[in-house]
Amino acid sequence: MKHFYAIDTLEGNGWADVDGQLDPVPFPPDRYVVQAIPEEDKEMASKTTAFELKHFIRGQDENGHYIIDVSSDEAVSKIKRLAMKVEIKERDKLLQESDWSEFPSVPMTDERREEWRVYRQALRDLPDQEYEMFDDFRPRRLEFPGKPDSYQL
Repeated sequence: MKHFYAIDTLEGNGWADVDGQLDPVPFPPDRYVVQAIPEEDKEMASKTTAFELKHFIRGQDENGHYIIDVSSDEAVSKIKRLAMKVEIKERDKLLQESDWSEFPSVPMTDERREEWRVYRQALRDLPDQEYEMFDDFRPRRLEFPGKPDSYQL
């Protein structure tokens, strides 16, 4: 078996080995289930990150084989989101830094408040925007929205 999923039965997680580079019997062997990756899933399975398999396990069939979905629209969306971890972390930091703009006690005009509201919404929408990506769905070029000038309240 060259291409396999290694499923950690205790953690409900695991990884895909589509390169045949890993030992097909993870340690400790009684903790893991090793299951062949169907040929039609190999390309998408290669885009999953190690220990993120939990997002794609859909249970077990009547034979005890794990049902792993890496090809549905929902799965592709999850793979893209997982590939954007760094960008989402940066986005979350920018949202946190601009939380102050939501407080009604902050003196600013309605127009300025709306600029900050639009900026924050654009940050929240960032993962869903169209962007150029590498083959593994990591963003090649993702543009963050411009921050309103905080000195003109």
